[in-house]
Amino acid sequence: MKYWICAAFCFCIGCLVGFFAYSLSSEKQSPTTQTKAIRQTGALTNPLLECEIGDQESFKEIKLFREKLQAVVDKHIAFGKATYVSLYFRDLNNGPWMGINEKEEFSPSSLLKVPLMMAMYKLAEKDASILDTKALYNGTDNKDLAQNVQPSIQLLPNQSYTYQELIERMIAYSDNNATVLLSKGIQDDVFLRPYEDLGITPPLLKNGEYYLRVKDYATFFRVLFNASYLSREYSEKALGVLLKSEYQQGLVAGIPADIRVAHKFGERIWSDTNEHQLHDCGIVYYPNQPYLLCVMTRGKDFTSLGEVIAAISTLVYKEVQSQIK
Repeated sequence: MKYWICAAFCFCIGCLVGFFAYSLSSEKQSPTTQTKAIRQTGALTNPLLECEIGDQESFKEIKLFREKLQAVVDKHIAFGKATYVSLYFRDLNNGPWMGINEKEEFSPSSLLKVPLMMAMYKLAEKDASILDTKALYNGTDNKDLAQNVQPSIQLLPNQSYTYQELIERMIAYSDNNATVLLSKGIQDDVFLRPYEDLGITPPLLKNGEYYLRVKDYATFFRVLFNASYLSREYSEKALGVLLKSEYQQGLVAGIPADIRVAHKFGERIWSDTNEHQLHDCGIVYYPNQPYLLCVMTRGKDFTSLGEVIAAISTLVYKEVQSQIK
């Protein structure tokens, strides 16, 4: 099965002379009351892409709280809940970020379904009909059997699915069979094109596994939020699919149910060492203050690792809430 990665840097968005929508720095931005209303009514990409100028009101800048995060990580490692934790947080309004062990390498596993979706939508920008292309699932080689978190809805043998349906199954249910069908339908250079376009080095292959860092993976979500790789239409479409993820542990378990989260999880077990890896990465749409949080973990069982990710998610949510109010 193919593994791939599309990493990206966040381009500055300039719509009017002297007005830059978003950058990788920690400078404050000045959105309008109109663009704030856009976020509240459902837009998933950066509302500054509207490029409207009116009554300006600065976003609240989140003060970083790395020491608090480190304390939570240390506590859970001391309790045996995890053996290693990496995380990346970014305030999507103003840009400041922080990380813990953000350069550590992990096996991304199902996280790589997100760049596959992005590659498919990149093709669709030139020819939208590709999403209506159908692929037949014959059911002879069920890749879902190897998953710890089984898709609640699986592909039916001898039934055809459009690429758009397969994308949604791949992301919402983390369906491996849908992933295989999609990857068979496009050429290898489609996976490599994002690297070439963005000047990104693909993940390294070590002992038969591909590895990447939490900070690098977070760029997928930053690029989608800023619509700086895909068009705004397809960035919105991709984030909308990510909202449908049925995985309710990890990030989602740590925040109130009414807060939207566009996210993807990944899992991996090594049979020889019994090492478990569980990751969850996404955008938490706190009202008017969206943020990006990616957590990658190693440990002995998925339940404990899910609790660690949820605890980190809870801390981040409460910290953002306390600073905004």
